[in-house]
Amino acid sequence: MSFCPFLYLKPEHLGTQSTGLIFSFLLFTENIPAPCGIFHCAEPTPGHWVSPLRAPFGGIQVDKNCKQDDLDFLVCCIKEFIAAREGKKLIVKTAPLSYYAAWEYLRLDYTYRSAGFTVSGEFINHSIPVDSDGFTYHIAASENRKLKRAKAAGFRAGLEQNLPAGFIHSFLFECRTLKGYSLTLSQQQIEELLMKFKEEVKIFTVRDSEKIIALSLTVRVSRDIIYNFLSADVPDYRHYSPYVILTETIYSYCRKEGIATLDLGISLDHTGIHKPSLARFKQNIGGKESVKRTYELTF
Repeated sequence: MSFCPFLYLKPEHLGTQSTGLIFSFLLFTENIPAPCGIFHCAEPTPGHWVSPLRAPFGGIQVDKNCKQDDLDFLVCCIKEFIAAREGKKLIVKTAPLSYYAAWEYLRLDYTYRSAGFTVSGEFINHSIPVDSDGFTYHIAASENRKLKRAKAAGFRAGLEQNLPAGFIHSFLFECRTLKGYSLTLSQQQIEELLMKFKEEVKIFTVRDSEKIIALSLTVRVSRDIIYNFLSADVPDYRHYSPYVILTETIYSYCRKEGIATLDLGISLDHTGIHKPSLARFKQNIGGKESVKRTYELTF
């Protein structure tokens, strides 16, 4: 490729999303020697196509030097391919605006809309810009007090090197179940991610003595972005809000590794509806808002 795709759009990650067929489109132009655009999709049920099949986002990614005509050609080919296979609908879940320069996001949005897509879902995503000011500079006074309280209690947060996939799955499952949330990843899938993506997938924890009271599974989506993919904490420690010290630790890791953005994701409750209290918390720990859209095309 003439650019480095997001992890979810690379062949090695696509292999973890399904054992079935995934159709990939590569864009070639006369002016750029390597493929300069990609799009992956699948047909989980007859006539209904999705991008991605199982990942936080999919959609089109192209080289910054691609022209609008090139993008339009790529989308036209995708539409013709799906229409020829009697496709009825194509749903595309895209990355947040914070993953792009503003002009890049606007160009992609224009491309989808001009090709006949409509916005079927729009969410507020939060991400923390990583800079030299430090984590506490970005957070609200209330969260700073919680951070100090957790540290005064002797909690230790850090990167885990050899935590078994079985424990990670059990911890996430139990903590999320107590709060009414489901866990879509199996133990086998967690083990596969840890094994295949040793550099990109990291586990961070908070410990009270030796007891783990909070855990985050993060994914380095690109050179500049790390995504806090899955998190959970023990409800009995809610008074200390260990997620704050956990986020501070991930933020420090980002600074050390030269990562510019810590993506906190969208804020949904257990039914998939926007959860204002969670969004406020992410804002209080330094999260800045950006839009994350899902597009839909009916054939």
